[in-house]
Order: sequence, then structure tokens, then C-alpha cells
Amino acid sequence: MTMVTSDDVRNAYDGAEGRVYELMMGELLHVGGLKSSLELADLAGIAEGSRGVDLCCGNGASMRMLIQLKNVASMIGVDLSEKQVERTAIRTEQAGLGDRIRVVCGDACETGLPDGEADFVWSEDAWCYVPDKTKLVAEAVRITRPGGTIAFTDWTLGDRPLADAERESLFAMLKFPGLWSGDEYRKALLDDGCEIVEINDVGRFARSFELYHDMFDLQFGWDVLQIFPGDPALLEMLTGQLAFVRDLGRAGKVGQTRVIARRPVVGHTP
Repeated sequence: MTMVTSDDVRNAYDGAEGRVYELMMGELLHVGGLKSSLELADLAGIAEGSRGVDLCCGNGASMRMLIQLKNVASMIGVDLSEKQVERTAIRTEQAGLGDRIRVVCGDACETGLPDGEADFVWSEDAWCYVPDKTKLVAEAVRITRPGGTIAFTDWTLGDRPLADAERESLFAMLKFPGLWSGDEYRKALLDDGCEIVEINDVGRFARSFELYHDMFDLQFGWDVLQIFPGDPALLEMLTGQLAFVRDLGRAGKVGQTRVIARRPVVGHTP
């Protein structure tokens, strides 16, 4: 099987693929967009005045959303891509939020942030790109204060297994080093002493990819050809890839899972 590295992920989001992803999903680069973000924030109880950390923050849109719509006090974003960090800084200043958002270029598994200071750790559809998810979960727990919240969505394996060829194609196409199931996230969080609030497939994955496929097939073809100039074959390939992911979702082989957990207060055993 082709091995995907962090450099592969970085190059994808720094280049033309990243532009295609924003065309497809908007600035909030995850399945379900704003609806998904607000559901996650509400169910996780993200409070006004709280302080959060977004691990694998991408272009920083989720952090800006949490400040503008949920009035969190401040956010720290961590991302491996220097270009994404620069993009976050520029868009944050343009939004007038530079005094409330700080972004760090670094490894989300080794952030260097202090122990137990974040009221919540956040991420949306990004941990699928991290090779060592056990280490990532442990880092999220470490930087969350006792009683704080870990809230994220991620692409996950479904109830039906991927065939070897499907796995190879999906991971190579989307630069995934691997995917976890919801149960694997549950185990890692429990092993790190957390209480599970919710781990559920949200049921919007296939429907969202039906939308992405139809947008590119019926509306955004010209826009795609401005990113990949003048090659209609690339547009055909892209719509075929979207149909492939859509069909995996329909078959229950891949989905989007919402995860909410709490770090217990000191002395409490979950």
C-alpha cells in the first residue's frame, strides 16, 4: 500500500488541491460546513468566554467561527503547514480578530502548549491526516484542563469494511495515512482517562458528497479549470473521484463521526 506522509498532506493543502477543497466545501473545510460546526459547539457546551485550542486548524475558519458566533474568549491554532499558518494569520487580521487568535506552526502531536490550560480542544475533519492518532489524542487530553472538553469531527471507517483496492484508492487520493473507527477513538480517549459524552456517525457524509459531485458536475466546472488550467479530463477525473467517495458513504464504509469527551476533574475516576 502507498505510504502517505505529512509532506504529502502539506503539499496538497498548500497547492491546487487545497484551492479545490475550498471551492467544494467553502472556507469551513469539513463535511457539513457551518451546520456541523454549530451542532458540535452546542452539543459540546462550548461556552462564552472560554479558551480553546484547534489541533490541525487549517486556514483557521473554525476558530474565527467560534469567536464570532459563540463568543469564545480566545483560540490557539496548531497546524503543520507554514502556508496554512500564514493564511490563517492573514484572514484573522482581515476579520479583526488578531488579538483573540494565535496560530502556531508545529506538530499537533507535540504542540509545546502548557498542560491543562485549554477549556476545550477542537478539530473538524482533520485528524484523519495525522499518522499517530493515539499520540494526538493523548496530546489533546494533556492540554485540556480537568473538567474541560475535547470536541471534534473526523472522517472514520464505517460498519462495512473497505476492500483493499478501495482503501488504497481512497487513502492515496485524499492523502490519508490511515482512518480510525469511532470505536478506536472511544478506546483511546478512555485509555487517557476521559469520559465519553458522544461518539456518533452524524449521517450526513453521503448526502454531502452527492452535493459536491453535483456542484462540480453541473456548476463549478469552469472554476475547476481555472485551478487546473484547460484540461477537461481533470474535471472528469475529479467528478469521478467524488462519485467514488459518495458511493463509499452510501455503502456505509466511510463516514463522519462526531466525538465529544470530557477530561475528568482531578481525583475523579470515569
